[in-house]
Amino acid sequence: MNASKLLKVNVVGTSGSGKSTFSRKLATKLQVPHIELDALFWLPNWGETPDEQFFEKIRQETATERWVLDGNYNRTVPVKWRDVD
Repeated sequence: MNASKLLKVNVVGTSGSGKSTFSRKLATKLQVPHIELDALFWLPNWGETPDEQFFEKIRQETATERWVLDGNYNRTVPVKWRDVD
């Protein structure tokens, strides 16, 4: 696959299904950044990022032309699916 074109992928699935493992491998294969929603959401000691800050983190991370994103977080659908190919 030619990773020079626009490529925005969102991998979803149930907890423990291998989303992050698959997404990391896919991003490596395609030579694009891997974005993990859990890494954007969870703060130290399992603190939660408030939604507006979480959504802004997602917007910043997905502002590039190519990426593979993984994670469900249904409330983020309007933000993360906005540009998915």
